[in-house]
Amino acid sequence: MIDTDFDQLVTRDDHLDVYLNLQGRKDEAKLRMRASDFLDGKVQEYDSFVRLMEMYPEVRSVVFYRKIFYRQEYTEIAKQLASLMKTLGYTTRMDLEDSVVFWK
Repeated sequence: MIDTDFDQLVTRDDHLDVYLNLQGRKDEAKLRMRASDFLDGKVQEYDSFVRLMEMYPEVRSVVFYRKIFYRQEYTEIAKQLASLMKTLGYTTRMDLEDSVVFWK
């Protein structure tokens, strides 16, 4: 699922910030960091994740922190997220011990 043939969206924030700022892509750097926070379970960054996924339709797999799908307080966002992933073409899901993976 994670393949070195495809770029990964999640990287160290400091490297990402420097690299994209040097290219004049400061806003994208901030968006990527907020989307990464969402993947780590900070559900308030949902919109950042959606925007980033819409920018990069070539992404083949996404790994989420498991709590988003299994804690009662996240029920609504889990439903939205499952629907979004299906809409974006991520038709396969695997639930692992600490994460949930979707891929095309």
